Amino acid sequence: MRRLEWRAWVCRIVGLLRTLGWAAALYFAASPWRELGGLITERVRWFGWFVLYAGIVLGFALGDYIREALPPESTRDNLRLMRRMLYLPAALTATWLVVLQLLNQREVAGVVFTAFLSYWAGIDVALGAMPLIEGGACCTDAAGPESSSYLGPLPPWES
Repeated sequence: MRRLEWRAWVCRIVGLLRTLGWAAALYFAASPWRELGGLITERVRWFGWFVLYAGIVLGFALGDYIREALPPESTRDNLRLMRRMLYLPAALTATWLVVLQLLNQREVAGVVFTAFLSYWAGIDVALGAMPLIEGGACCTDAAGPESSSYLGPLPPWES
């Protein structure tokens, strides 16, 4: 039983590090918007921050909905749905990046990339990091409620 508790804490730390990695990647992707000046670039900067936060929220909400809708043992279905949720935004992002480069709008192209990256981060945190943080993804040896590392179907704040 001690080994399962240790594994659960290792999984929680890995999930937290995965989330912090996404936060660092998003910070470095969005940090150039703080260095711009002028009226037009001010609008682009505010739009960049808006799409950063909106993408995270939208991706996390969609990923959390899918995670709640599927049974916990169907990790392959989670990965398949994650790929499908990324196809359309990736195609739209690639198309817009080409169009914006042709129109010589490089600032807005960075905002489009930030939007896609934040959407991807939200989905990955919901489907990948949150199960690790909850300790459930690594603790498959725990048979049920009699095990001390069994966390149950509800998060602690909902019980």
